[in-house]
Amino acid sequence: MNLQPSPNLFSPAPPDEFLAEMHDFILQNKGYPCVAAIKTMQQKDYLCGYYGRFGMADSWKSLRHDLQLYIERQKETGSDYFTFWALFEKEDYISEDDFEAGLWKELSHLTSEEEKSRDWLKDSTDPQDPKFTLNIAGESFFVVGLHPHSSRIARRFSRPALIFNLRRQFDSLRAANRFDHLKAVIRKREISLQGDVNPMVLKHDDKWESIQFSGKVNSDNWQCPFKFIKRKYKELSEGISASEEKKSNA
Repeated sequence: MNLQPSPNLFSPAPPDEFLAEMHDFILQNKGYPCVAAIKTMQQKDYLCGYYGRFGMADSWKSLRHDLQLYIERQKETGSDYFTFWALFEKEDYISEDDFEAGLWKELSHLTSEEEKSRDWLKDSTDPQDPKFTLNIAGESFFVVGLHPHSSRIARRFSRPALIFNLRRQFDSLRAANRFDHLKAVIRKREISLQGDVNPMVLKHDDKWESIQFSGKVNSDNWQCPFKFIKRKYKELSEGISASEEKKSNA
């Protein structure tokens, strides 16, 4: 497709302010558990963009576009570690409940009722199915949510952020017999950092991925908040948000 970056995507690299936050979070934190994330940061093997106020889904068009660009570039490079960072405006305070609600609103806006059949080619489209995950253009994503008040130390970032990887990257690591070793190393480092492994990861692993996205501890009765929205309603809410922003700046 040869897509071009949206204005929200940093190209060729994030500004110093954002880059410093990412480096401090991963490279300056000697105990950071995810060695895959360390590798992507050291090798600059990522795309990164800024998408406004978290939980408002104001920039869903740009974020969806840039994720499609990410898919295209990952296919070109074949990198198992190539990652997409979606950064958002800093919040004075955001609870774990609010963050989880915002995360699923952002993800719900990345597709639509009309695009469902094109985005989900083989995976379940039922959000209550443990196998459900975000799909765009036929590609399955795993998403890691970060924010300053996460109960998990490894997810306490300076601002709300969503980290995207493709499920087929994990499949590629498994095919090369590298996935289980990588997972074991990350879990050992997380125990050193916080004293235990994320209970959602430990309990559900790859059997129920969506419950792990926000980093919040959820019960077995958790209902995935993802909703398929008709495109006209997304565009209507986008217009209302823009109007409210103009009023606040007047």
